[in-house]
Amino acid sequence: MIRGIGTDIIEILRIGKAIRDPKFLRKVFTEKERDEQENRGNKVESYAALFAAKEAIVKAMGTGFRGIEFTDIEIFHDDWGKPWVYLHGIRQDDWSLSLSHCKTYAVAMAIWEE
Repeated sequence: MIRGIGTDIIEILRIGKAIRDPKFLRKVFTEKERDEQENRGNKVESYAALFAAKEAIVKAMGTGFRGIEFTDIEIFHDDWGKPWVYLHGIRQDDWSLSLSHCKTYAVAMAIWEE
């Protein structure tokens, strides 16, 4: 059963400017996420997709970021590139996540299932 669906879209340029600030990077992305993105050829687009994913997840939960930090949500990729969700200290339910980007936008859709 689907408990919630969330989607988010963000301008890549906006995230490109934000990730120049180390404080922003530490506030929004876990160390593991930062390490993974730094090794990617399209790191700005990847950071933007992760940001959109975290926004989509809290929208699916229906809570926004009340009582939850950006770094409580960790997105990682398996060997095939499929994104997975890990929620630190919160509900551990099944999530489906789809991420995409073009030159100007990144988009994410999150489905929270029982």
